[in-house]
Amino acid sequence: MQAAVWIELLERIPDRMRNQLVVMTSAHVEVAVQELVRIDEEYVAVRGRLAGSSDTGRLFFLPYDQIAYVGIQKAVIDQEIVEIFGTAPAPAIPVAVAVAEEQPKSEPKVEESPLPDPEPAPEVEGLRGVSNLTPTVMPNRNELLERIRSRSKGAGGVRPPKP
Repeated sequence: MQAAVWIELLERIPDRMRNQLVVMTSAHVEVAVQELVRIDEEYVAVRGRLAGSSDTGRLFFLPYDQIAYVGIQKAVIDQEIVEIFGTAPAPAIPVAVAVAEEQPKSEPKVEESPLPDPEPAPEVEGLRGVSNLTPTVMPNRNELLERIRSRSKGAGGVRPPKP
């Protein structure tokens, strides 16, 4: 993005939300912003900290051409979006409708060569219609305990010292 676009975007963010910004640079350095100190023509100066650290109050000079994205760390409600952009976000489209709209209306049908049917998987109670499931047989508690005891006996019965 060009510097003018970043400047316009950063100026749209209300003062009370600027301490919630996070800036990712093209070098994959993430800066949690506490305050926008200066918005200049070539760079933005921010007070903040590197993500993952607790060293607050650092001053970063971020050239606009090195900014990959700017985001808000906390949940943003519709009213705040209206405050930033002047319009409400578009309502969410259900996934089934969106997928149906994306598919082309007329597709040429391609005949597939018949493949041999795979062997039917055994049906598991409660999962009818789901294929390729193999039921896992779990040993009972007593069998597991017996295996553990036999292994410790096979090691000479020596127990490791307690720390």
